[in-house]
Amino acid sequence: MTPLTSYIWGTQTEVLGYLGADGDVHAMTLLRPAPGDWASADLTQAAHASTQPKFPNPAAAQVLAGYPFVVLDQHGGVIEDTSHFVYLGLDGNLHQLYAKGGEPPLKWRDAPLPSQTPHGGLSLSGNPTTPLAGYQFVVYNTDDFSLVESTEHVIYLDKAGSLRELYAARPGGNWTDHQLPAAAQPLVTDQLTTPIAAYPFVFYPTLPGTTGVESTEHVIYIDAKNRLHELYHHAGGGSWRDNLLPGAPLVTQELTTPLAAYTFWAASDSEGVTEVSEHIIYIGMDGRLHELYNVRQPNQTGWIDVVLPSAEPLITAAQTTPLAGFSFVSADSSSTSRGDIPVTFVNIDECSEHVMYLGADGNLRELYNVQPGGPGWIDRQLPTKATPLVVRPSFSGPPARTTPLSGYSFVVNYQDGSLAESSMHVLYIDDNANLHEMYLIRPGEGDWVDRNLTTALSVAPPNAT
Repeated sequence: MTPLTSYIWGTQTEVLGYLGADGDVHAMTLLRPAPGDWASADLTQAAHASTQPKFPNPAAAQVLAGYPFVVLDQHGGVIEDTSHFVYLGLDGNLHQLYAKGGEPPLKWRDAPLPSQTPHGGLSLSGNPTTPLAGYQFVVYNTDDFSLVESTEHVIYLDKAGSLRELYAARPGGNWTDHQLPAAAQPLVTDQLTTPIAAYPFVFYPTLPGTTGVESTEHVIYIDAKNRLHELYHHAGGGSWRDNLLPGAPLVTQELTTPLAAYTFWAASDSEGVTEVSEHIIYIGMDGRLHELYNVRQPNQTGWIDVVLPSAEPLITAAQTTPLAGFSFVSADSSSTSRGDIPVTFVNIDECSEHVMYLGADGNLRELYNVQPGGPGWIDRQLPTKATPLVVRPSFSGPPARTTPLSGYSFVVNYQDGSLAESSMHVLYIDDNANLHEMYLIRPGEGDWVDRNLTTALSVAPPNAT
């Protein structure tokens, strides 16, 4: 079954990627606030047409990660503006598909990454494939907007079962591969490999009530004793540190919990910043949905584990529910920028966090938490037009397969700082192997809208086998 990966490129472009039924990597881009709809492209074919030698088709590679990489100089000039997808090819190598910024159609290229032999098999049972995570880590000095660090990162598991990091500094840097100094052996069995969640945590004190600057990168994994760990690293140097997290993640002989992670800040026009925090979502051994959160401001709490009030039981018998989590901050800005240069936000419309999951009844659900001053987490069923894909074997065999989930927020400001678009998005595959986008536009009291992208735009169907 295809993975789904999505992200925001710069400040105005939505990007999603998936493996198609034809075995190629496909991408879709949507530029805002310009008029128009999703533009789709077969990245494998585009890269084969422009890259020599022609690398193997990634059919059934099973893993795909994507991320943007936008770096500016002190004057707002573009140093790097690229979009990236990373996958495990049939040749056993990690590959990177990348394109430089500009109007579609983009010129995609494919290049193998100088990785150690990744853990990878294409069988549905036994010899599980490596997890992948990718992210940019761009940190600016708040005094003069000079760069502290501008690097891109790919996290994977090698054949020996060790966590590894590929990183490259831009402009002009080469990829370097090294083993992460995990304090514990990652989970690797004949049936399972550890899930990975990776994210940067970059926060600038651009709002009233904030103190200090936080710039760290994080890798979350499960070790061989079924415990959650956090590897973290500060910008500009130093070494990775490994921190044992609270909580008991779901790990059985045939399945392990998925992981979702996001960072979040909440503020009000009158109080300033009320919370800056990081969040990890997982399923516990109790079969319930858990949130690990770590509040960094206004007071450091350390990691705390709580059970989320999911209204429906989760799928845990043969396959865990897919998870997606993201934060949503909608506000006017007093200045505009691209990339991660800080801006000051005013007239805050909404600060909220969102967790998407699939209930045991086969319906997509959303847990959302509006801050500050909200009622806490609320669970509701999403108004999907089609039934999400759930394949339940009627025999003793591989685990069931469920629809992948991906979600993100999208906030675009005009040059004067006013809101051009403020929306949330969830992607899933239905039981007819069609790719769907659900979106919710804010501000307002509207509801989620479900679009079948496969039929509406005649895009390539995803691999749902």
